[in-house]
Amino acid sequence: MLRQYHEAKAQARDALLFFRLGDFYELFYDDARLAAQLLGITLTSRAKGDDRVPMAGVPHHAARGYIARLVAAGHKVAICDQMEVPGPGKQLVRREIVRLVTPGTLVDEEALEAREPLWLAAVALAEESAAVALLDASTGELRALPVGSAQQALDELARVRPREVLVAEERFSDPVRRASGAVRIEARPFRDAQGAEQSLRRHLGVATLDGFGLTDPLCIQAAAEALSYLQETQRSAAKHVVRVAVEQPARQLWIDPSAAQNLELFHGPDGRRGGTLLSVVDRTLTAAGGRLLARWLASPLLELGEIRARQDAVEELSQAAVLREEIAERLRRVLDVERLLGRLAMGQGTPRDLAGLRASLREMPPLAARLERCSAPLLRELGAPLRAPSALVELLQRALIDEVPAGREPGSVRPGFRPDLDDLTDLAQGGRAAIAAMEAAEKQRTGIQSLKVRYNRVFGFYIEVTKPNLHLVPQDYQRKSSTVGAERFVTAALSDHEARVLSAEERRAALEQEIFEELRQSVLGQSAGLRACAAAAAQADALLSLAKVAADSGWVRPAVDDGDSIEIEGGRHPVVERALAQSGDGPFVPNDVHLDADRRLIVLTGPNMAGKSTAMRQVALIAVLAQTGSFVPAARARIGIVDRIFTRVGAADDLARGQSTFMVEMAECARILNQATPRSLLILDEVGRGTSTFDGLALAWAIAEHLHDKVGARTLFATHYHELCDLARERPRTVNLTMAVTEVEGRVVFLRKILAGAASRSYGIQVARLAGLPDAVLHRAREILANLEAQELDEAGRPALAAGRAKRRKQLGLFEAPAEPPSRARAPAPALEEELRALDLSRTTPMDALLWLHEQQKKLR
Repeated sequence: MLRQYHEAKAQARDALLFFRLGDFYELFYDDARLAAQLLGITLTSRAKGDDRVPMAGVPHHAARGYIARLVAAGHKVAICDQMEVPGPGKQLVRREIVRLVTPGTLVDEEALEAREPLWLAAVALAEESAAVALLDASTGELRALPVGSAQQALDELARVRPREVLVAEERFSDPVRRASGAVRIEARPFRDAQGAEQSLRRHLGVATLDGFGLTDPLCIQAAAEALSYLQETQRSAAKHVVRVAVEQPARQLWIDPSAAQNLELFHGPDGRRGGTLLSVVDRTLTAAGGRLLARWLASPLLELGEIRARQDAVEELSQAAVLREEIAERLRRVLDVERLLGRLAMGQGTPRDLAGLRASLREMPPLAARLERCSAPLLRELGAPLRAPSALVELLQRALIDEVPAGREPGSVRPGFRPDLDDLTDLAQGGRAAIAAMEAAEKQRTGIQSLKVRYNRVFGFYIEVTKPNLHLVPQDYQRKSSTVGAERFVTAALSDHEARVLSAEERRAALEQEIFEELRQSVLGQSAGLRACAAAAAQADALLSLAKVAADSGWVRPAVDDGDSIEIEGGRHPVVERALAQSGDGPFVPNDVHLDADRRLIVLTGPNMAGKSTAMRQVALIAVLAQTGSFVPAARARIGIVDRIFTRVGAADDLARGQSTFMVEMAECARILNQATPRSLLILDEVGRGTSTFDGLALAWAIAEHLHDKVGARTLFATHYHELCDLARERPRTVNLTMAVTEVEGRVVFLRKILAGAASRSYGIQVARLAGLPDAVLHRAREILANLEAQELDEAGRPALAAGRAKRRKQLGLFEAPAEPPSRARAPAPALEEELRALDLSRTTPMDALLWLHEQQKKLR
């Protein structure tokens, strides 16, 4: 047995080997030590000659949970199963590795409930170009993305967050791991472009890949590698992968990975889904609908026709509560058809998966009929693909019982579907009819009316005769045992029946597996239509979700056009608004924002906690929702198409790459300056705060100028550098806005409202007071602030933080010319001062004032 184990381990290589021994999966040697540590199971050992072999095991019926924990920790697990039923004695049974389980290929029952893609990624790199392939093993979806450069490939990985990534060389592992967050990076040699193309063409059954739009050699390499890895690990042909979708980033609104994180589209700071935009809009009833809605949010549309088609559908559904409930009633009973098909295609499906598919397909025709009566073209178009093949549903209904048991145990086939199976089932259950007939015949032959044919696990089948009737027992009865009042016998006919019963269970299981395989092939033969049906149901679910949110939350349909204006009246942050409603902390204060050709740069000032970040983020979220086809949280909104969204928000260092907070900040700013276009939407919050005041101010000013002069993107720029408000005088398309704040009895009150103008104070000490800083610290901070505001500097030019050490010096203004040396400075002329004081401004016209100034200027010459 150990020799057999070592042979399997040589095939598994770096995978942890789950070796089936009876009712347990056992691990040996280093695998056992590691599994015991990670899983908290007992590490034991067995003697092998003079050595002891470390081992650890888990029950086979509970192995799925243990395997999932190992995979989640980034390990690969090889499943080595018994391929035959153990016979009598200690004969060695045949064992084979049936599949390898990895983070990117894990397809189990839990995956059917997952509401996000389970991506396996492959990255192909060349000197100046790159491509990424994404494969969801649970659904068979394969996508190829020509991304242009290695950095863009890392950006894409950061955006999609794959579970596992394939790279061609080990040196790529670290940057890919940091960017993607994947739990496993698999370095393996990629085949060349020609071999990759041949592999894909052979799998897809086509002579050329041009029909898929797949012409880029790197895309072909990445897609072929992902598919090959799936086939190798699952020991399957992966027939559910039937196409390759080539995505062009230029056709979608590009949301920078940092922007997706800062806007909390899909994951909050804790990595969870709560408190995100997706958590607000996702009211889908199916896992497939939830995945599709998340994809819509991740890749909003740029094509106006597609946006308006979704808006029409959402509008009709949002205005018809009865229609929404009729559609929801059907969708509630629809399982994840895509992933059911994936499990069946990879040989991991069970009869219960077929039953789930049957139940889901039953709901499709009524759903199609209801959608076809809608007015919105997009809803009506969903009707045709929802017409599930009725013959397949009827076949599954005839073949399977109503309540199919879990697993692969016999008992799933409906009685009457196969008469030969019915006979075996009856025989496997003891052959009640045959036993009753045998008992009646023996009673008649012997004349013993109390004769009984019985069964127990110790003796098997036997004939029981009471002792008063022993004189009637025939010669062919063979005595087996006795009890107090009876004797037990067997006959040749009864022994033959017992042998047939004992073999019937095995034959029954084999026949049910044969029937299951026939049904599986019937389903897979119609997988193309079934996938189209599943996609239509998911789309209906996603549209219904957007409509529910619009109806329940009072959202409005935005006007989306190809102009460059963003006009939002009464805009609200959807996540914060819901949080306030749930906590009862009062209503959300809506705000107006207007960006157009004459207002490209908004400089937003105001104290901490006044709501600057929320106000800016809600503009970006409204743009994302609008181009997704959703309604938006506002009184009115008009969105000119946005091609890219970037943010520079927050402060965080990257210790793994040796980058400080300020370095990360500047790197994000560089990405924005180099990649943004006039159609982009930029959110910049507190640029320059990671360094000294003057350096930070200088950089913030220069960045804002460049965005205004060179990039021309629609920009919201929040800052505590009040000097930046002077940009509005220097740059004509710059506007100053501020957050309204008031003081009541020395306490700051945040009104959360955006007003025209610039902030006069930052209220930092007041905010610190709200945070609970000790009074002594606050008092000292006020003293220091007073000194700083008075521009008190010591002899070394530092702020005078202690009383009695200061010499007052005037600080140079940002655009103020240097003062003349003291020896050359001239005092104002006394006569000019007297005339200025005597001037009656209430009776002076602008022309009079100019003439007066001209005369005074001539006198000074």
